[in-house]
Amino acid sequence: MRMPDLTALLTATAVFTSALAFAAKADEVHVLNWKGY
Repeated sequence: MRMPDLTALLTATAVFTSALAFAAKADEVHVLNWKGY
């Protein structure tokens, strides 16, 4: 019972972290493009 929950939690955390990093990178690129660099 404990193992699958832990795995699901780690998976969700990894997905959330990667999505957050991707969004931050995309936003950074968007801002740079908007400024014309």
